Amino acid sequence: MKKLKQLFFLSFIFSSVFLIESCSNDDNSSTEDETVIYELPEIDEQSSSEGYFIIKKQVPYVKIPVTNDVSKLLYDKDEKDVNTKELKDTVLVYIQGGPVHLINYQGMLSILDNYVQESVSKNYSFVEIRQYHDYNPTVFGSGTTCTDQIAEYSNSQTLDMIEKTVKSLKSINKVVYLLGHSNGSFMVQDYINNNKTSADGYLIAGTRIKKVQAFFDYYPKDKDITFTNGTDVTVKDVPTDEIPYFNVVRKLQLNHFKDYTSLLLSKSTQFPKMYYAFGGQDINLGKIEQDEFDFLNNNKINYSYNEYYDHSWTIIDVLDNGMKYFRTLK
Repeated sequence: MKKLKQLFFLSFIFSSVFLIESCSNDDNSSTEDETVIYELPEIDEQSSSEGYFIIKKQVPYVKIPVTNDVSKLLYDKDEKDVNTKELKDTVLVYIQGGPVHLINYQGMLSILDNYVQESVSKNYSFVEIRQYHDYNPTVFGSGTTCTDQIAEYSNSQTLDMIEKTVKSLKSINKVVYLLGHSNGSFMVQDYINNNKTSADGYLIAGTRIKKVQAFFDYYPKDKDITFTNGTDVTVKDVPTDEIPYFNVVRKLQLNHFKDYTSLLLSKSTQFPKMYYAFGGQDINLGKIEQDEFDFLNNNKINYSYNEYYDHSWTIIDVLDNGMKYFRTLK
């Protein structure tokens, strides 16, 4: 998966205890009026120029309930909460990659919002949704103690957060498209697989549709991988001080690296709402293979493939060609 490259972040050094009052009645969450106490981790954001962030202080993982206020799950390019009633009739909800503990990682929300307004349509609102691993600081704060169970719960909570948002926006008659790139693309595929409330369309970029065995071979051994020319696996040891953060990343990723070529076969009603974009030079996930092409073609799922695009360019491709496709459906 793509290296976590640091750009312009200030140091994120927290060492305090938080108390929050839960108002959630969701299953597996804290009950109403229960006080949840948790510590904030220390994560040095200056440390990640080429690799993973360094957790200077790990903290115990604590389940933190998710708000029912959708306006606090969405944020705009200024990282401010969104008043959903002020959104335009068509809303693109961006699910960022990573995974990382930060919202609006590398300032991508502002970049993509500007691109949408200038090159796609000024009639769309573009917002980003929080994910449980950046909503709950103890997910990444748990570092080396993060388990498969924590990762599974975190990803399931993110799916619930997305569904809560889709339901809320559709209740006020918004047209809703989910845009997932990289790690976010697996969230979108998992969302479809879990029979969540249907969005009006799914834009899926920089992804794979089947399990890539190399991740399962090397991630558990504290080794990171890339794909030279989109095909040849290059293996690199994760530095010791980056392993706590890497442990959370791999747990979250391996939880939803699935064989969607099989899982999605029963979701054929969603196929016309799906649009994929792939790049032949994807060093982060590798280029898709013939069985993945077969899945797309046999099920008449729309996609674009550019042999020269890398991981990052697929998101521009899916915005351009994917939204053109969806406009033809109206």
